[in-house]
Amino acid sequence: MLLGVLLGVLVNHLQAQFINLQITIEPELSASIENELSFGDLVINSGTSSVGLGDVRMGVFNIKAYYTQNIYIQLKYPNALTHINPAIPDQIPLELQLAYNNEGNNNFDQATMIGDQLVHIPVLKGNTTTYETPTEVWQSLFLYVFGTISVGNIAQGEYTGIIVLLIEYD
Repeated sequence: MLLGVLLGVLVNHLQAQFINLQITIEPELSASIENELSFGDLVINSGTSSVGLGDVRMGVFNIKAYYTQNIYIQLKYPNALTHINPAIPDQIPLELQLAYNNEGNNNFDQATMIGDQLVHIPVLKGNTTTYETPTEVWQSLFLYVFGTISVGNIAQGEYTGIIVLLIEYD
């Protein structure tokens, strides 16, 4: 009896119609590096080396997103770079800063400074504008990373640190 009921359900199910639906969804946000932050090659005891906002060696990121989106940005980095050999305790102090431009162009003169806390930013300043063509709804927000390192009497070698640029969107 139970088998007959189950078989009846299967027969009814086989008569259903199916729709093949395909949807292409573009990513809602992309990030690319326009220019890497570079302090260059430094000599022991060379002192403080700075890369300022607008310097050709500053880091530049292009965040492309839908114009009405908001993003959350935070820069996390160590207080100092450490030698790749864990037996060498020397460090290079590091201080970084972050600025953004959400005017839709890569112009550091229009940049706004960001602190080290998580910051909420609209992708396009005054993002209530209506666009007529679909290519204009994807806008760029530019992030600029710059800062200072101080090289003292340290051992020669390679010094590293993990720098994280956290980007979330809604």
